[in-house]
Amino acid sequence: MLRVVYRSIGEAVGEFKSAVHLARDTTTMMDNLPTPAANRNPSLRSLLLSGEIAVLVVLTIAYLIGAALAAFIFPTGWWEQDFVVQASQWISGRVDLPRGSGVVDVARFNGREYLISAPLPALLLLPAVVLVGEAVRQEYLTLALTAVNGWLLWRLGMQLGLRRRRDRWWLSLSLIAGSAYLGVSVVHIAAYLNQVAATTGLLIAVVALTAGSGGKAARWRWLGCGLGLAVALASRPALAIAILPFALLAWLDGPAVSRRARMAALGVPVLAAVAGLGFYNLARFGVPWQFGYRFADWGYRGGTPHSLFSVRYLPANLYYLFLALPELVWREGRLSFPFLKPSFWGTSIA
Repeated sequence: MLRVVYRSIGEAVGEFKSAVHLARDTTTMMDNLPTPAANRNPSLRSLLLSGEIAVLVVLTIAYLIGAALAAFIFPTGWWEQDFVVQASQWISGRVDLPRGSGVVDVARFNGREYLISAPLPALLLLPAVVLVGEAVRQEYLTLALTAVNGWLLWRLGMQLGLRRRRDRWWLSLSLIAGSAYLGVSVVHIAAYLNQVAATTGLLIAVVALTAGSGGKAARWRWLGCGLGLAVALASRPALAIAILPFALLAWLDGPAVSRRARMAALGVPVLAAVAGLGFYNLARFGVPWQFGYRFADWGYRGGTPHSLFSVRYLPANLYYLFLALPELVWREGRLSFPFLKPSFWGTSIA
């Protein structure tokens, strides 16, 4: 029985290696395609016409319009400014939050309140807070990162061989405006900004991975992947799981750069992010691995009843992921418009 299992695992690993080598060979072939003479030294005008810069401009304008509409529909006072408050506290030399800050997602520990959300958005907002104080608003960062994400998707389409401009537009807009990303980018709460920044990091890593594996590109490919993963990790620590496939691909990559150099280029930015998060947690909670969820006040006296990754949450999470249906809207004992609404805890994808 064990021999059959080992043989199956060996065959699966062999097939995976073949797929990796095929993808690498395809990328190398695309890198070696002849470039038309007219495009070898592109001018600013040709870049604008090709859409490289235009996609960034158009998405920025579109999301500024979206921000204006959101401000009209939702009172701007409802939008969270957790990372602006946190950046302001850093400038004052403190890692906790001021009393009465209005921040909702807090951990209460040793008589102080701390922001639970991962710190990268606050770090990105820090220069603006230094310049103009708490007058800056974190939704501006959401809009800027969304524009960057649209451009990264456009770039990814070019590297994957989407020659027609229309196809690259579809790739960009399918994520930005045709997925759950749309909701997290126009509803401005802190946890959603974390998700937007994490998406930026993952897209940087994927774009770097597909940029080419030969010649000059090989020296920077895995460093770009590492920087992207570091951004994602500092935005959503649970995305540490994304490191595994990149590490495996770096280990199996071709001989253009030594394996040691590949792993170092990938690993150094990631380890820097891990170290930064660890020291930040140590300064707040006394241990590097505690992010504060254990001390969160979400209606439970003394914090959440179980640890963040407790298996006791699994049944409810699976229910809301796969089985939960929209709820009926009842007002004064009658079914009322809009008749259906999603549960506060989520509605299934089924």
